[in-house]
Amino acid sequence: MTVTTTAVEILRRLPMPDRRSELAAMVSEQFRGVLLMDEDERLEPTESVFALGMSSVLLVQAQERLSNLFGVDLSSAVLFNSCTVQQVTQYLAGEVLADLFTDERPVRRAAPKARTRLLWDDVLGRVYLDAA
Repeated sequence: MTVTTTAVEILRRLPMPDRRSELAAMVSEQFRGVLLMDEDERLEPTESVFALGMSSVLLVQAQERLSNLFGVDLSSAVLFNSCTVQQVTQYLAGEVLADLFTDERPVRRAAPKARTRLLWDDVLGRVYLDAA
């Protein structure tokens, strides 16, 4: 029995800054495979796959390949509206695989209203005193 590493596991093991480019490479590879592109042919991230000959039948194949690759159910309608590698990558990173792309740095919280109010009262009081 062989153990395979899923695409999600590969992404999870990468440092956060490298994940998006690897995801884009994975998406590009699936589109290139469906479009029967040669290894030396480049698929620009912003180029519409429909301009390269993607049909609705091929789009369903791409949807199935991406769904299998990431172990999720992707909507072919979303892929139809996201017709570039860049758009599909953004969709996957922002919605489908968002937990892999969440920045884990602490979120800076706004100052509580009472402290903000005191700060403004202090600033305005100084401005008023300086003007007098």
